[in-house]
Amino acid sequence: MDYVLWNRREFIKLYNCSFFDIESVPLEKRQHPFIGMTLVIFFTVFEFLYIPSLLIMRKKQFYAQPCYKIMHFIGIVDVLSLSANAFTTGIFCLVGAVYCMYPSLIYGIGCIGLGKIGVNDSFKMDKIGLN
Repeated sequence: MDYVLWNRREFIKLYNCSFFDIESVPLEKRQHPFIGMTLVIFFTVFEFLYIPSLLIMRKKQFYAQPCYKIMHFIGIVDVLSLSANAFTTGIFCLVGAVYCMYPSLIYGIGCIGLGKIGVNDSFKMDKIGLN
């Protein structure tokens, strides 16, 4: 992400798309409707299952305990990670998007998704282990 924000020339050099013609691969070969719909459906199901769990953990009787506060934070990060990892990937599969079509968007979403997973994993290991 440093390259995108502060060293744009190096980013363009490293992630160069000038050699790749997007239209050389037909749209029908780039689209993956089954995978895309599966990811979007999984995203929807998991979100609908996650949100009530988060609301229950937020109740006063549970939220007074530190382990529920930690689990609530982890759940929020997971909900946000699902949107970056499952929903947007599913949409990109449906429309047949490749990196060179939306380089900044795909790179940014990838960094956000991986960053949330990294934050969540390190937080889980440290805090739950200490709790």
